[in-house]
Amino acid sequence: MKRLLYSMILVLLGAGILNAQAPNCTWPLTTNGSPTISDTYFLNGSDLVVGSGVNQRGYGSNGVDTRGWNSANLDANDYYEYTITAKTDIIIDSFSFTHLTGTAHTGTAGVYYSINGGTETQIGTNVSVGQTAVTTTISGINVLLGDEDVFRIRVYGWAFQNAQTNFYNNNAIIAIKESSTTDLYRSTNTGDWDYYQNWQSSPDGGVTWLSATTYPTADAASIYLQDGYTITLPDDIDFTEVTDEGGTLALENKDFAISSDDAVLSDLSVTMTDDVNNWGGDSSIARTWQTYGTFDTDVDLQLTYPESETEESSVKLWYRVGDTGSWFYYGTYTTTDNGDTRTITVTGV
Repeated sequence: MKRLLYSMILVLLGAGILNAQAPNCTWPLTTNGSPTISDTYFLNGSDLVVGSGVNQRGYGSNGVDTRGWNSANLDANDYYEYTITAKTDIIIDSFSFTHLTGTAHTGTAGVYYSINGGTETQIGTNVSVGQTAVTTTISGINVLLGDEDVFRIRVYGWAFQNAQTNFYNNNAIIAIKESSTTDLYRSTNTGDWDYYQNWQSSPDGGVTWLSATTYPTADAASIYLQDGYTITLPDDIDFTEVTDEGGTLALENKDFAISSDDAVLSDLSVTMTDDVNNWGGDSSIARTWQTYGTFDTDVDLQLTYPESETEESSVKLWYRVGDTGSWFYYGTYTTTDNGDTRTITVTGV
């Protein structure tokens, strides 16, 4: 395990909390059959559909009201249908709805789901309801969907005495599984650490990866920076340990980034100051990085400074261990011109 405790000075050579709302699709059903989607990053919803065996659909304070339910048994044409389309990898967690009838001895004849028009699977049993509203919640559905998968739930109904009885549904909600703070997390986009769309989370130790509904914190089981993505870390985000698998961790407003193929980074802290240090050298750039942290293998550093400091095509890097003591020459590095800034990459630290 290496301990990084360097102050770095560049010397002239010769002269960006965001969590998802609880992701769900809700059909209020008091004025129309259209759903409300909390976050279209995860899913979209379709208007309510009713089976051909029901009729006279209307909307009011009790929800959607239809008649024509078959008497005493399940009819394949007597149902309310709720449909979502996944926009990314998600798990369906629960379905709930409120229902009541115009007469007694009426209710649901089972709740079923299907994926992409396939075989229906029952997830809810018969529920007898009367003229008092009843809310049914079916939890732990645990159905995995991928991008553009169509998930459909049907609530079948029956009428024991009167085939023309009213059967109401209201406040139907399909909810997806939210990320836990103790899940595994991995980066999937370039962007800010505290933006959920830049992460996936895994609730089962890395077997299943889902689009995250929150960003990782110090409670995460593990955090991985994947190859090809740069995650920018705000000052107020805390993490205990990050495994760098080829990604880059950039520190906001510090002009400092660290990357590696497989290093485990712990307790990283960087303070950047723009001042000239009396270190005994000649013509230094007014920028110092005071850097703390541990890592278990070599890392690469990217250090950026204003081009107004120098337009030289190469600079020297000096360091010292601790807050005081002698400065030592580390190497000479070619600069990359970014326009208003220049960057050097220091490999094998």
